[in-house]
Amino acid sequence: MVLGMVKKHNGEVIAIGGGSIVRDMIQRSYNLNIGLHLMNGPEGASTDKAQVMPEYAFEKATGLILQLYEKHPEIFNPDFKVEELNKYIIAARKQIKTPAVPTGHTR
Repeated sequence: MVLGMVKKHNGEVIAIGGGSIVRDMIQRSYNLNIGLHLMNGPEGASTDKAQVMPEYAFEKATGLILQLYEKHPEIFNPDFKVEELNKYIIAARKQIKTPAVPTGHTR
């Protein structure tokens, strides 16, 4: 039902990690010819499938953004410039607040 809505609206499926349910969702998305993006890295279904379906794989946010931009540039702000993607990522990182690390601990 959910994948039917995704297909109807020309959406995309993004999988990060996951177990058997995500594995089934990935396979069904592929069978329905729904846009698919599989994170290669975290333990689970997305990495397992990315290994055998590398054309759908990404490893970092920049890879996912590039895949989405290639297929759906209309979903991005008109001012977005793909060639400046690294600049946007650096600016976003500066806005993320991380908690202080307690004494004796490392990140």
